[in-house]
Amino acid sequence: HIITFLTTLLFVSSLHLYGKNRSIASGLLAGFLLGFNAFIGYFDALLIFLPFLFYILWHYRRQSFYLLLLMAIGAMPFIVLILSYNYLITGDAWLSVSRWAYPEKRLGFVKGHTLLKGFEHVVRWVLLFFYWCSPGFLILYLVFLFRKVQSRVARFLNPEDYLFLCLMAGYFFYYQVGGNQYGPRFLFAGFPFLVLFVVSRTMAMQGKWPMAVLLASLVYPIVKFPFISHRERQVVEQRQDLFDLVRKEKISNAVVFVSSSTCPIRPMPVDDLTRNDSKFENDVIYALELPQISDKLMQYYSDRSFYRYVRDLDKGKGQLVKIR
Repeated sequence: HIITFLTTLLFVSSLHLYGKNRSIASGLLAGFLLGFNAFIGYFDALLIFLPFLFYILWHYRRQSFYLLLLMAIGAMPFIVLILSYNYLITGDAWLSVSRWAYPEKRLGFVKGHTLLKGFEHVVRWVLLFFYWCSPGFLILYLVFLFRKVQSRVARFLNPEDYLFLCLMAGYFFYYQVGGNQYGPRFLFAGFPFLVLFVVSRTMAMQGKWPMAVLLASLVYPIVKFPFISHRERQVVEQRQDLFDLVRKEKISNAVVFVSSSTCPIRPMPVDDLTRNDSKFENDVIYALELPQISDKLMQYYSDRSFYRYVRDLDKGKGQLVKIR
């Protein structure tokens, strides 16, 4: 998400630069950065590109084909890389590795995802935004965005103003709320443009109430920072409990069965704690404790010692129990 954040910033800058100088290099660079975005995540790249596609078709009209062609050429290295990567792993250039490995990862109302859950996800993202940032920024964003849409001229300018909303609307149809996130991670790439939009509109209006809300929004995260830093330090320490125990007890040449999640404040499920190298040859291997499979693992790694990680659900610290 950090890289997507950066490439999106550079992508938007490149398109604005193209609008000023009509430079071939700027058009190619915009396509290259969008392709880079797609290499990181197809869906993010699509949602980021959509408002700009409408803007390009509206603003450049007949000349839009030329810019889109430049962008396609710029994105070509990553398109070739993505298709080659898919083919080498799945045997089909058009079958993505993520769909091949996790066929359940789809958009729409699948895996129990419903319209109601979509709205629940939005509420949770908003609350996370309030927690990590400020309610004032979101209030001003929605107010200014409503006014922007009402203006026939302004509504088609600066498509990056819609990115935050586009990401939220797109991920409304994704069954996962965001997993182990520190803030609403699906919306992260749109955050800098939300701030720029809010600050620029507030300064342009010179109104008392928008300026007051903006100033409060800047003070709010500073005041709450000590609380957040203390709480999040607890979250990180509790989530690392399993690995800290292994280091503390100097365990090596072992297999650890993970039978409990970590962190009662913000639980990290057992599936996310089985971190191993690609060949399962690391000094300490982490595995789920499953009937029959666990016995086979103990036979296969007969030269290793075995432990079980257990934790009371209401406690932040667990313990390692030696099995063999």
